[in-house]
Amino acid sequence: MNLAHSYQFIFVVETNQISQTDRVYISYLLKNLYGKYFSNNDEYAYKYSFVYMNGKRNFNKANTLKEIKKLRNEYHSESIVIYVIDTDNPTKDNIEFNDQILKFCEYNKYELIYFSYKIEDIFYPKEKCIDKIRLKKTFAANQPKIEPLISKLTQKFFINKKGASNFKTVMDSIINKIIN
Repeated sequence: MNLAHSYQFIFVVETNQISQTDRVYISYLLKNLYGKYFSNNDEYAYKYSFVYMNGKRNFNKANTLKEIKKLRNEYHSESIVIYVIDTDNPTKDNIEFNDQILKFCEYNKYELIYFSYKIEDIFYPKEKCIDKIRLKKTFAANQPKIEPLISKLTQKFFINKKGASNFKTVMDSIINKIIN
């Protein structure tokens, strides 16, 4: 590979390591929106890894930070840390907590991707996300087309609109900074 630089994208997700629901959806988006960057071809060598918080209330806990540090140390090039959270219902407590995560990410120079209210709302807007494991299995068997999802992924700021995200906005910004 004749690359000047390679990157590791570390996605810090709410889910736990057993269910890995967020990993399934994020991997799908990366493959379908940014496949050429994560395919280990001669032009790009971007890799992605996951840190599982086991709930977003663990965003700054020792275990989460230890896993981020471990992945950064194992990779011998630049790592970009991206926290991925669900905004959840827009209660005062949730809004204030999400703001804490935003400030934490800004302080540490991490990126923040949000899904409003839950990541599943992007893919299943009419479903109640009660059984995430069942939805993950359904998703694996019947993946949606990417084109109708793109408009849902281009928000710029936290908004409390169900089925919205800044995923593509953040990823486009990161990749544009790298390649330009």
